[in-house]
Amino acid sequence: MPAPLVGGPAEHDQRSVGLAAQRQGPSLGDQLIHPFGAHRAAGTTALGFPSLTLFDHERGERGVRVAEIAPTRPGVGVKGVFIAARWLTWSFSFAQVRAQSVIVGLRRLCLIFCRLLGCFLLLGRSTAVSNAEILVLRHEVAVLRRQIERPRLSWADRAVLSALARHLPPVLRRHRLVTPGTLLTWHRRLVRWKWGQTPTGPGRPPLAEETVALIQRLARENPTWGYVRIQGELRRLGHRVAAATIRRVLRRSGLPPAPQRASQQTWRTFLRSQAHTLLACDFMHVETVFLRRLYVLFAMEIKTRRVHVLGVTARPTGAWVTQLARNLLMDLGDRGGCFRFLIRDRDSKFTAAFDAVFAGNGTAVIPTPPQSPWSNAFAERWIRTARAECTDRLLITGERHLRAVLTTYAEHYNTGRAHRSLGLRAPDDHPSVIPLPAAVVRRRQLLGGLLNEYHTTPPQRLLHPQETPSSAA
Repeated sequence: MPAPLVGGPAEHDQRSVGLAAQRQGPSLGDQLIHPFGAHRAAGTTALGFPSLTLFDHERGERGVRVAEIAPTRPGVGVKGVFIAARWLTWSFSFAQVRAQSVIVGLRRLCLIFCRLLGCFLLLGRSTAVSNAEILVLRHEVAVLRRQIERPRLSWADRAVLSALARHLPPVLRRHRLVTPGTLLTWHRRLVRWKWGQTPTGPGRPPLAEETVALIQRLARENPTWGYVRIQGELRRLGHRVAAATIRRVLRRSGLPPAPQRASQQTWRTFLRSQAHTLLACDFMHVETVFLRRLYVLFAMEIKTRRVHVLGVTARPTGAWVTQLARNLLMDLGDRGGCFRFLIRDRDSKFTAAFDAVFAGNGTAVIPTPPQSPWSNAFAERWIRTARAECTDRLLITGERHLRAVLTTYAEHYNTGRAHRSLGLRAPDDHPSVIPLPAAVVRRRQLLGGLLNEYHTTPPQRLLHPQETPSSAA
């Protein structure tokens, strides 16, 4: 039979809510169980929360179960019920923690009392009972020894057993874990540990780390060198290493034999190995102050990035370009035979006579694909650099002016400008540079201060290949 509802006439409309919750099953209030089974009621709080009344209708196995939550303020809905439920849950949890701490303390006291009581009971036992218990324990230990493998003792266990075994009779010592043979074994182990040395494998001593690094370096830098070739180079450097040892070192390092290393060449390595045989040429145009277009023909050595300004004209023709090609080969002299290929675009001014001039020198002309300027990337990059650093910052008046400006800039490009592809060195820089104090650094201005060069000694101007001492003066 349901419990009577508590409240005034204003709460008459909400009484059916509690009855309906009882018929449907356990409501939210059914899940709130007070830890001590005491009846509790909540009124209106200071913060304005709805006052609740909890009714004890039936008791379960875990304590008092709340069967109904009826709001005592008219108009309070389900939200107020949930707020009160959360507040009650926190209160019950805090009470449960306190109860558990009390229970743990009682258990500890009970355990201490039981141990003390057991000690008093042992004092009252007779000698016969104690001996019988010892025999039973010995038999249990013997049974366990037959079923369990040999136990692993720590150093603390061995020390305790060794100290206690001294007080036992000789007959009982034979049945202990620590026997005289065990003690002797421990002693032999300690002696072996004291006089033991680091074991060294048989055979020759290992190679030094420096020699191993040198072998790996020679194999990486020379893909076509085999084991015997590397052995010979090491012997010339003062290192005597067998070919089998070199093979073992390279295998351990993950380096394959010479034929496989040669086939694994990258594009960067391939192009760098071919760069010293390549020449590139192209046209560059500049607009003068009078809106007249001038054309510049130049050539570049790909390996050293050295640039040669061949000529400047307003009306380039095939014959003019062919004559400039002859002048370039004359300026190169003996170095001209080192170039095997010349890269150019498909401009109509590069005639068959132009190609024949280089063919007579043993240099093959390779035209780029149509509308593919990046096929001649080195020449195109120099055009952009020259415009950004020189011609776009000046007003060119004519051919003589442009020729003088580009000649000066080409000299600066070859002798006084750092290149990332050359390790931040200029093409004509000396390989060994002696660092001097900053106070002795001098500046040299070019093109009226447009370009600056810095030297630690008074600079010596290099003569252009087409100039003579008299003309330079």
